Amino acid sequence: PYAFEDAVERIEAAVAAKRSATKANDVQFTLTARADGVMIGAYDLDEAVRRIKAFARAGADVIYVPMPASFEDLAVIVKSVDVPVNALCAGPFTQYSVADYAKIGVARISLGSALARAVHKTIIDAAQQMFDGAEFSALSNGIPGGTIDELLAKGGTGLKK
Repeated sequence: PYAFEDAVERIEAAVAAKRSATKANDVQFTLTARADGVMIGAYDLDEAVRRIKAFARAGADVIYVPMPASFEDLAVIVKSVDVPVNALCAGPFTQYSVADYAKIGVARISLGSALARAVHKTIIDAAQQMFDGAEFSALSNGIPGGTIDELLAKGGTGLKK
């Protein structure tokens, strides 16, 4: 990761570019500032909080610290800034509900590669069954092609909420 000062400068530059683009083109977008150091083991929660506070002061719209050590740490992150916080629902964080995230103040939940990994597991489980036992019953849980066609025709809006 970038040194603290460099990371803050990058966010300041991104905020300036956003403001310039918004004025010039009447374009609206959300600038999310990430502090990935906790996730990759480069720094601890205290350093992440120091960074996200600086990012918020610099004008970031949303803060994102993927994969803190615990849900309690995520709550600390949320309480440390006055801008919306994004959370990554992966690994141990999948045990929590949308209501749990809302209760601690998370504004947005990202899935990252979680859906793809769930699909990959299904593929591997079915393939393993075919290779190990020459059976195909794992394929019986698939969604009918007509249902997929309907969802695609509706642009995905046919999913129940």
